Amino acid sequence: MANLQDERRRGQLAKQIIDNPLWAEAKATLLESLTDAWRSTHPSQSTEREEIWKMLQAASAAFDHVESVMTTGELADKQLEKLNG
Repeated sequence: MANLQDERRRGQLAKQIIDNPLWAEAKATLLESLTDAWRSTHPSQSTEREEIWKMLQAASAAFDHVESVMTTGELADKQLEKLNG
């Protein structure tokens, strides 16, 4: 049960981050900036394109992780409600 409680707590913290308007702004700004930078490179700039692509994938993974923690916390909360209810 401690695991579910930890997951719920982490999910609540992640939700606080995601619910903050700066989260959406930071996510949109960073992903848009990297996508624009990648699109503005010439196909012959393979090294630059690859580096930007890696940054875009890393940023997406970071945002996805926080959102996944929130979802896991929500599921843990529902499981705890069933166990306690």
